[in-house]
Amino acid sequence: MPHKDPEAKRIYMREYLRRRREDPEFRHIANVRTVASRQNPDGAKKHREANERWKQAHPEAAKEAQRKADQRPERLEKKRERGDARRTALRESISQTKRLGRFLLYGGCCAYCRTSLVFGKTGTDHVIPLAYGGPHLAANVVPSCRKCNVRKGINRWLPKLPHPKGRLP
Repeated sequence: MPHKDPEAKRIYMREYLRRRREDPEFRHIANVRTVASRQNPDGAKKHREANERWKQAHPEAAKEAQRKADQRPERLEKKRERGDARRTALRESISQTKRLGRFLLYGGCCAYCRTSLVFGKTGTDHVIPLAYGGPHLAANVVPSCRKCNVRKGINRWLPKLPHPKGRLP
């Protein structure tokens, strides 16, 4: 992409957006790239900063976009359900004993990538996310490294099977 010449950049972007609009395969590849860059902490920070700059430069358009987004009932319903699930999960907690049991069941490793973890310094992840109505029970929680937990987000990943002996190797 030509970065120096503003006219060449404008032409390139026009062609890029046209292809993204018309070619479904190109659109899919572009969307995957965008999602991947947002999942990267640095990429997510850049996206947030760019969004904030745009909102400051276009306050009326930003308000209009937010108003339209809030009018979509399915979006409001999802927001409400996620909030309800999280509030419910906050009221109920999984005991340290049960967390340790799950940790040992997976052999002290991340349930997704098998990286060795240290109990107490590791995170846990809901296999069925709370946002999708997953229960906040020990059976729905697996040990997860920070990297896998962030990459998974609220998607549904299947964890690898527990360690065969159910304890540290």
